[in-house]
Amino acid sequence: MGAQPQPHFTVAEYLAQENESTFKHEYFQGRVYAMSGASPAHSVISTNLAALFVAQLRGSSCTTFSNDTRITVPSNGLYTYPDLSIVCGKPIFDEQDPYALVNPTVIIEILSSSTEAYDRGSKFQLFRGLPSLQEYILIAQNQARIERFLRPDWALTDCAGLDSSLTLVSLPCTLKLAEVYERITFTTPPELR
Repeated sequence: MGAQPQPHFTVAEYLAQENESTFKHEYFQGRVYAMSGASPAHSVISTNLAALFVAQLRGSSCTTFSNDTRITVPSNGLYTYPDLSIVCGKPIFDEQDPYALVNPTVIIEILSSSTEAYDRGSKFQLFRGLPSLQEYILIAQNQARIERFLRPDWALTDCAGLDSSLTLVSLPCTLKLAEVYERITFTTPPELR
């Protein structure tokens, strides 16, 4: 027996279903994809990052949004929930979806073995359709490593080791890896970190 065809959803159908759902789903080109839960390390890193951004951005025009805030890319129709997003200036929400931001300045994804290829590849390509996006940041879970891609040419800055730090260009923030990874125990040998 062949595989059953996947149902095709309109954006309106997705939004109606998503706004009633207790689980998060991503939407792209008529398909709805369930989003998986996070590991304990992922949750700790996400909480550490949110605390660092909130503290450093206090008094600025920038707002930090958690993974409960949907992002949409109007130019290609992606609806998704990044781990963190930051908007500098007034947050703008999608006309069809008053819960979906369309103008993030920075998007942060915490990598996992199940999402890393997608976060680095097609998801990053789709996010590039956001004119407001200035920095795309990938955070490793299994080692102290942050990768930052910076517009306009999406140049990579690779920052590794607990004694390292990354200063963002579009925000008045510096991420000290020792603070990002506070309370995280790595299982890889130190010489590989």
